[in-house]
Amino acid sequence: MKRLKLFILILHVAFIAYAQKQDHVWIFGDSCGMSFQTGIPQLLDSIRINSVECSASIADSSGNLLFYVGPENNNFDSLKIWNNNLQVMPNGSGIYGYASATQGALIIPFPDDPLKYYLFTILPTVTGFGSNLHYSIIDMSLNGGLGDVTVRNNLLSNLFFSEKLEAVKHGTGIVTGK
Repeated sequence: MKRLKLFILILHVAFIAYAQKQDHVWIFGDSCGMSFQTGIPQLLDSIRINSVECSASIADSSGNLLFYVGPENNNFDSLKIWNNNLQVMPNGSGIYGYASATQGALIIPFPDDPLKYYLFTILPTVTGFGSNLHYSIIDMSLNGGLGDVTVRNNLLSNLFFSEKLEAVKHGTGIVTGK
C-alpha cells in the first residue's frame, strides 16, 4: 500500500511539474478517451477511433485536445486524423499506418513552428517482413484553427522498423527519435 501511495504521489508531482500539457489527453482503444486537463481524469465520449493498438493524440500547452489519429472501425490498412471537433481533417483519411502496430503513430511538434506537427506512422511491407516509416504534416493554422493535413504519406525510410515509435527531447531542446 505504501508503494501505491508513493507511486500516486510521484505521478501527481510529475503532472504538476510538467508545464506543457500536450500529453493531457489520451485517445485509445474502442472509442475511449481520457482528459487530465483538470488534474482529475475525465472520460471523453464520442471519440471516433476503434483501434486494437495504434493511436496518438496531442493537446495544446493548456491541455486542450488539438487532434488525434487512429483507425476507424478497426480498419487495419489506414488511419484517419480527427480534429478537436471530432471531425476528420481535410486530407486526413487514408493515412498510411497499421491498426495493430503497438506504438505505430507518433506526433511531434515542429521545433520552429508551434502550429505544425509531424505525424510518423509505421506500415508493414506487403511481404510482412520489415516496414515502411512514413510522415505527414498537420498545420493547425488552417481550416479555421481546426487543422489540415498539408503533406500526406511521404516515405521516410523503408528499412526495418519495429512497431514501437518513440521520441525523446534532447537536453539542448532538439527532438530526436528512433
